[in-house]
Amino acid sequence: MTKFSFVALDVNGEKVGAVFTSLMRMKESLGKDFNDARWFSTNARALLRAIHPQWRIILNPRCSFGHEFTHEEIQLLLEARISELDSAIQAPSKSEYETRRPVEYPEDLLRYMKKYFDERGDISKAYVTELSAPSRNEAWHLFIGITLRNRGKTRFGEVLAGIERIVRAIYPSGKMMDIIEINSDEDRDKWFDGTEPFYDKG
Repeated sequence: MTKFSFVALDVNGEKVGAVFTSLMRMKESLGKDFNDARWFSTNARALLRAIHPQWRIILNPRCSFGHEFTHEEIQLLLEARISELDSAIQAPSKSEYETRRPVEYPEDLLRYMKKYFDERGDISKAYVTELSAPSRNEAWHLFIGITLRNRGKTRFGEVLAGIERIVRAIYPSGKMMDIIEINSDEDRDKWFDGTEPFYDKG
């Protein structure tokens, strides 16, 4: 059986457990200390189950967007009662970022993703652009937004799990990307204004 421990990270003078959604977010948080950091990736459900009720765990600490989940919120996530979560989770400010059409359009990646979306049948639209945060020295990287046909029937985490398998198989190791769920027209216009979807099933 594999054992692991959470490493405490200093946030505003207090030691907290750190969990990150991507290596890009980890680099943003740790800065120059990232090169010496030891980390592992694991299934989100397994991680949430391992968290003690008295632990203080922050998602993406010291990053442009993140959240500190309460024990009650973790239980809601484990029970798939996502609609009951507080929607006021800190989101990134568009003013901190720049977007552009991908310099190297990822045709192979998107072709496999479109095939995967067709097989699922529960994806409405998907967009791709590149994102950068110059003030944070964050390099340009792929940024993908996905709209579900029915949020009540499809878990976005399941969609991400399939995309992760595709990325590991064909996307260059070490290249980063962010993937978000588009929940509203406002989300779409905020990040992908003027961008045509690379996948559109209405």
